[in-house]
Amino acid sequence: MSTTILMTIFLAMQVAANLIFKYGSMAPSRFTACFVAGNLIGASSVYFLMRIYGRMNANVAMAIGGGATFLIVQFALATVFNSRLSTGQWCGVAAVGLGMAATALWSAPAAP
Repeated sequence: MSTTILMTIFLAMQVAANLIFKYGSMAPSRFTACFVAGNLIGASSVYFLMRIYGRMNANVAMAIGGGATFLIVQFALATVFNSRLSTGQWCGVAAVGLGMAATALWSAPAAP
């Protein structure tokens, strides 16, 4: 399985877990079920992150995986739950994106 596919699966699982957590927080009746489901999906996604670590520099993998998770979750929550980001929050999102790009573009070669 390619690194791109592994990263896509990892990101999709992270986003799904966060959306489930938000959904579960909106009503006490579904809190426990969503807590369990979100944690099962989120914790299981670490398997794919570990596979990615074996294929590329861990710092770059975490910058891309963690940063992209943050960015995609922001957009997903805003879209699905109709929440809007302020100008300052958009600046933070941009800073994370720039940090991801800088880490990926100017990274040292992976250690053996």
